[in-house]
Amino acid sequence: MLGFIGLAALFPSDFYHLRYYTYLPNFVVMGFYAYLVIKNKPLTNRELRIKTGVIIAITLTFVIYNLLLLPQQTTHQIFQIRNLVMHEIIPLMVIFDWLIFDDKTYYRQRDPLIWAIFPMVYCILSVFAELSQWLFLTKKRHHFLISS
Repeated sequence: MLGFIGLAALFPSDFYHLRYYTYLPNFVVMGFYAYLVIKNKPLTNRELRIKTGVIIAITLTFVIYNLLLLPQQTTHQIFQIRNLVMHEIIPLMVIFDWLIFDDKTYYRQRDPLIWAIFPMVYCILSVFAELSQWLFLTKKRHHFLISS
């Protein structure tokens, strides 16, 4: 439900935000948890490993926001519902869900490498986009990646 509130705050005028990492894991979390609700059965080991990858992605959202972006924001920006839901509430809820309810004995040795693919590809593309501004039509750059 909170994911839908965050998405409602995004549309229709702010589609350019979709290029920011913090939005993408929220969409993935919303889609994965919607799948879990529709499925309504216990998770398989494969689904538990996928869920952990989703949790890693949203945890990065929480960490990046709190370490890099939060110190640069005004009090008004910090307490906007969209910021709170997408950067604090949803990541913490997903992390606590994993800590409290999930079995942690199903991992394979290669799983962390697979979980790292999405954030690494995003990071590479973001740096490339910052170096070649013509790649994306952006209103605002990732100001914490490359200083000008």
